[in-house]
Amino acid sequence: LYYFVNKLDYETYKEEYKRPSCLMSVSNSILLPLGLNLELSGRYNSKRQGGSYEVIKPNGSLDIGLSRMWADDRLRLSLLMTDIFHTDRWDNYGHKGALDLTTWFGSESRKVILRLSYSLGKQKFNKVESSLGELDRL
Repeated sequence: LYYFVNKLDYETYKEEYKRPSCLMSVSNSILLPLGLNLELSGRYNSKRQGGSYEVIKPNGSLDIGLSRMWADDRLRLSLLMTDIFHTDRWDNYGHKGALDLTTWFGSESRKVILRLSYSLGKQKFNKVESSLGELDRL
């Protein structure tokens, strides 16, 4: 959550724009049979202040991915799709004096990605146990 304040001071135009907004994201990983891993993630942006006087309408997206690991978990093959419902848009509106601005904008946010990665190094860290003798110190 955040609260945005924009104080505009143009030659003869003075205005103050205030807006509370929030950003939310969630992700989850689900283990499936056959060593497959299903990954879901989503984002939501509430209505928020844009540049000077523009207000960006709420938007969000949902991504999904499927991956599998081989070779002692060093080789990973992933198939991902971003913004599966094509909802990540940047529509906005604004009012400044006699100017009314409305803009619709949608980028190519939906992508299909095939990713192959290999981890060259593998390092194990030993468990370190220690006790803090706080009672003895006091």
